[in-house]
Amino acid sequence: MTEVRELKFLGQNKSKSLVFLALLFSFYSFPLAAETVSDGGTNACWHWFKKVVEAVQNAPVYLSKGERLTWKLSNDETRDVYRQHRVYARLGDIYPRHLITTKQAEKKTAARAEVIRQQADRILKEPVLSFDLQRELLPSQVVMTAVQDRHGNFVLKEGNGRFFAIKEALKENPDMLIEILVKDHGGSPEVLNTLDEMLAASKTSTPPRTSLPKVHLIDTIAVDPPVKKGKPLERTAPIDPTFPKFEVIGETPLTTEVSPQ
Repeated sequence: MTEVRELKFLGQNKSKSLVFLALLFSFYSFPLAAETVSDGGTNACWHWFKKVVEAVQNAPVYLSKGERLTWKLSNDETRDVYRQHRVYARLGDIYPRHLITTKQAEKKTAARAEVIRQQADRILKEPVLSFDLQRELLPSQVVMTAVQDRHGNFVLKEGNGRFFAIKEALKENPDMLIEILVKDHGGSPEVLNTLDEMLAASKTSTPPRTSLPKVHLIDTIAVDPPVKKGKPLERTAPIDPTFPKFEVIGETPLTTEVSPQ
């Protein structure tokens, strides 16, 4: 089971604790900041201080709205995701959770898209862009991971940049199959509402569907409920039997089976 650790505060009053830590940080870090300003070391100091603030407040108060919602979604999932499905899904059924908005991200996405273009003939000969092939062409520590919204669309939690690179390079192939890991939250209202807020904050959206997405279901893995003080946490709501919202059209791997991690 996943252990949920309870954060301890310095005293009962969080505001007083925050002031205390801010003063402590100022006393010790300003001399260091003065020495490291030329090489960017102040960024490291400031990042550390923000982490302290987050721990004291028990929430990432310094983050943007979109980042706070991402943090909240992860917490909602920790409680309500009870299994995960490894599937091959259509590229056209997968959606990003936010747009690419920074120059650095745009540059990285363009470089990845170029790799996909150079390997397009090879990729399109395969029945699916598998985890194996993704690792080779688009290295990352985490596989492309999604949750389903209330319509049944797959919204990516991990792999947003890789998605844009693939879509940019293979936009004429919406029916191409992509291997993804789907976290099944059982229709959790908390997850669905947070996901709606997240998409709205990032100025993205997913369309209503007239039919469920069709997938090849390769594997389903049970997820133990998190525990707090030795007891499993209860879901925020009963499991909705209409989730997951996809139609299984095959259960046999189209390529050699590999571990999602």
